[in-house]
Amino acid sequence: MQKTTIIIVLILFGFVAFSQKEANNWYFGERAGLTFEKNNPVPLTDGQMIAAGAPAVVSDGETGQLLFYSNGENVWNRNHEVMPNGNNLTGTRNATNIAYAVPVPNSTHRYYLFTFIRANFYTLEGAKIFYSIVDMSVNGGLGDIIPETKNILLLEEASEKIAAVSHYNKTDYWLITHEFNSNRFIVYLITYEGITEHAVYSIGAVHEAEDGIVQAQGHMKASPDGTKLAVTLRSFISPKPFQLFDFNNATGEISNPQSLGDYTMQYGVSFSSDSRKLYLHGYHVTPETYDYLFQFDLNEPDILSSRTGLLGSNPFMDRYDFGAGFANFSFQLGPDGRLYGAGSPSSSDDQISRNSVFIIRNPNAKGYACDVSISKFDFGSGRVNTDLPNFIQSIFQNNSPEQNPNAPCIEKFFRIYPNPVQDLLIFEITQACVNNYSVQLYDTAGKQIKQLRVWDTYYELDTSDLASGLYILVIKSTTSVFATKIVKL
Repeated sequence: MQKTTIIIVLILFGFVAFSQKEANNWYFGERAGLTFEKNNPVPLTDGQMIAAGAPAVVSDGETGQLLFYSNGENVWNRNHEVMPNGNNLTGTRNATNIAYAVPVPNSTHRYYLFTFIRANFYTLEGAKIFYSIVDMSVNGGLGDIIPETKNILLLEEASEKIAAVSHYNKTDYWLITHEFNSNRFIVYLITYEGITEHAVYSIGAVHEAEDGIVQAQGHMKASPDGTKLAVTLRSFISPKPFQLFDFNNATGEISNPQSLGDYTMQYGVSFSSDSRKLYLHGYHVTPETYDYLFQFDLNEPDILSSRTGLLGSNPFMDRYDFGAGFANFSFQLGPDGRLYGAGSPSSSDDQISRNSVFIIRNPNAKGYACDVSISKFDFGSGRVNTDLPNFIQSIFQNNSPEQNPNAPCIEKFFRIYPNPVQDLLIFEITQACVNNYSVQLYDTAGKQIKQLRVWDTYYELDTSDLASGLYILVIKSTTSVFATKIVKL
């Protein structure tokens, strides 16, 4: 039988060489991981970390080689061994952010590692933030924590939110935290000399103990260009404002609070790599609409009016793919320019729940053109949890999938065979090209005969009940449509 191979090629608009490779390797969840060594996410199964919250993972900015990773309790080196002084950190694996790494300015081998003691459910006390210094020049280049700089208290009564922003001078960093039971942002300046409290800004909503310590949870992210700050305000009881602020990366000032609507269960947040789109996980329910993933266009004069629901309201997505399991999910930009998410998709198939990673394939695009999908990766005995790793967002600035020739699905290989077909029509897709495709089969009169969703590497379509003849197969994603003829024997 003749086999037809369909190759869908996206046009390359240009070329960008990404020199910063700090985010090449990801470890997260329960011994799960991804590597973007060739800007094409490939599963990793060698990680030793168990983490519910967002961990720290650091790779060499020039070579992309893994340096270390941490869940707030331990630090592992590139050989996946706990560093000699890397245990008994003052932290926990169960906070929103559990570890966050910032390079020491003007140093090629030292990193600040921030860890969290989560907010207390029983006493309603806020989180505590500590830091240690990792020195990669010791222990034969495998690194270790400097003993006299281990578990230093930075802030008490904090929320579990943290964000670092590259300073305007391209050397130093701003570290942004938020107090619990307060509307106060505490901004620190990180220089080669150390960490100093720079300013306190009392602005925006109070993160209070209205429903326990829930409002201490959830993420805060800076835009890759360092001009905006988005802050979730998590609540089970009543909708709370999702707020956007201006940030001055030359002075550290936080200003101009804007509410982008009220939501319950806010957790994950991210900007696109061009800093013009903003994504939120939070529940918003009206008699007309229901959704829990939203995009905002920051180019619009009225940002709230640009809000687009991307799951419950998206005709290109099957809601059963997500279900009620996404009570929490978080986002992280990847070095390939795509936006990735982790959570707990509801499914009776445990392999879907443990292996699924949420992907927005073109996060710079507006509305449904951002292309929302779920991909499954084989993490072996590992599994996805609520969060993906933390990174300083400026390293992703203007990383665009369309400009990256090594990104997934720049060349989409979609193989369909046999053609002509007698019974089973087989779809094979390379792992990097898995998307949420809508597939329809029409007769020559234009009547739809069959329909299915393809979002795995292998699918079978039973055609044994069809009459012999010519059919048209139409494959759709949010950004492309492809049609081909199928002959039924």
